Amino acid sequence: MANLAFPLKLDGAFLSRTGKTDAVVQLLRLMGQTPHGSWKGSKHFGLRNLLDGPDSRSGNTRVAVLEINRALEDLGIDDWKVVSIDKDSLPGAETASYSVSIQRTDEAAPMRLSL
Repeated sequence: MANLAFPLKLDGAFLSRTGKTDAVVQLLRLMGQTPHGSWKGSKHFGLRNLLDGPDSRSGNTRVAVLEINRALEDLGIDDWKVVSIDKDSLPGAETASYSVSIQRTDEAAPMRLSL
């Protein structure tokens, strides 16, 4: 069987080729839904319990940025990095939402996306 190479995206039940930007964005969204440390491929992968778990604190966004960047390194994605994570939802909201600023390492301006 041939190896699968990044960038790929989930297309229903299938994987298909996509641009690297779209693949990184989808990967970050998957990380937002995955519990931290639950994936054997990278102990740094996953954000869900870092940001919204019972042990979450306001300083966890800094930890989450470090963990995302470590997970990207583990996966061999060295041309993108997360610059910041900001909580968008109001205090007391049922679900939290976050904006993540990502940046290509060779560009000056970051791109924002919502998780």
